[in-house]
Amino acid sequence: MIANIQLFRFCSALLVVFYHMAGYYENAGGNANVAALINSAGFAGVDFFFVISGFVIWYSTANLQDVREKLMFLLKRVARVYLGYWPFFLMLLALFWFLNQDNLGKYNVWFSAFLVPQPIKTNLHAISWTLFYEMYFYLLVFFLLFLPKHWRLPAMTVITLSFCLGSVVLDRLYGAYSEGGFFTISLYLRFLVTPWLLEFFLGCIVAHIVMHQYVSTSYRWLFMIVGLAVFLIGLMVNNMILDNTMQLYYNHHLRLTLFGFSGALLILGMCLFQENQSNAVHKTKILLGESTYSLYLFHWIALLAFAWTGLQRTVIDGAFSIELSYVVLFAAIVAYSIGHSYYLEMPLYRLARRKIHRLW
Repeated sequence: MIANIQLFRFCSALLVVFYHMAGYYENAGGNANVAALINSAGFAGVDFFFVISGFVIWYSTANLQDVREKLMFLLKRVARVYLGYWPFFLMLLALFWFLNQDNLGKYNVWFSAFLVPQPIKTNLHAISWTLFYEMYFYLLVFFLLFLPKHWRLPAMTVITLSFCLGSVVLDRLYGAYSEGGFFTISLYLRFLVTPWLLEFFLGCIVAHIVMHQYVSTSYRWLFMIVGLAVFLIGLMVNNMILDNTMQLYYNHHLRLTLFGFSGALLILGMCLFQENQSNAVHKTKILLGESTYSLYLFHWIALLAFAWTGLQRTVIDGAFSIELSYVVLFAAIVAYSIGHSYYLEMPLYRLARRKIHRLW
């Protein structure tokens, strides 16, 4: 089950990579229809990430009992996020320093280094905004762990519904999620009462269903097919009705509903499949899943480097085949991310886990 979820994490990361590469590909003269198709749903990889995080955290904390275990959970999650993030932050900072130093002053480097919520335009690693919400969710779950076990899911339900209602109220009163109204509301108010929590909550619900075996494995294909159908509906709605604007802030609620539920159904279906593959296949799934964090953080840096070093310009000028250039770039990004995860990210995290265990 966990190996299937890890593979889905990797596929979700690939969606995000394709989404961000599409703009570069089109600007280099690539097929506009292909880029538009990717733009229609590639961003949904982030929605899937949040659902997966909700599932994994709820599943892994279900049996935590004493205060020591609960504190260790929080410390290990914080270590996982920051130790995985800081090498890429330093890599990006160096890239700015050597190739784009004039624009470095536009960013809040300290807030970016410690993942303090801030506007994307001042966030050095622009796509690290998702980590703000990951940390928020971890902290929320940490406090819920101090409730009696049978009260945790009801409490999470109440909090999620309250936040979703709060975001709707902000939208109705101040147009917080309407075009042009998003930035009139305090950043921290929008952050605290975030509808993104819905996707984490959906993951928690799936984990609860799986742990208590409420659904027969005979329904696995039904959930997979319905989940894929909802995903395709979201893609078509975004492409044909919303003119590829669902990923923008003023379409949050529709995005979270379609792609959040799609992700939840797909994860539920995957959990119901029995993992009878060989040990090599199982290890490969785990390896790919573990590289997801590196892939997510590194691809953005690689794309900036591709543009700032002039390689993008050589492709635009016709020195190399557009399609072949982006296939090679994509392969290089994936290969480096897997290597970085295997040789640096995961060893650092394992070291941190040992230190935390010794400390507590």
